[in-house]
Amino acid sequence: ARAVAKALPSVFGSGAMLVHGVFTGSIPAVQIAAEHSQQDSSPPHCRMLVLESGISSIDQIPGIAGVIGGMQNDPIMQAVKLRMVRCDIALVRGAEHNMLLNF
Repeated sequence: ARAVAKALPSVFGSGAMLVHGVFTGSIPAVQIAAEHSQQDSSPPHCRMLVLESGISSIDQIPGIAGVIGGMQNDPIMQAVKLRMVRCDIALVRGAEHNMLLNF
């Protein structure tokens, strides 16, 4: 997520940034918004985070338990990162047929 934010073209300058994450894309979106919405963060500053069908924990991703093991401790710590976001957050419920992982 940091590499994406650092790779943003300098043409954006110090303007406002809107971060939009869809389903599993909400994981890096929350990370970028948490880092770029702090008062002392480097430009561009995140002014809004949009989570569309966002996930709140890793156990909401179908089939991931078999890949990483137990879910006792959420390795992505999405809830903790959301508490660090210092900008407006919009929650959008997307249509299931548009999701990347449709089971």
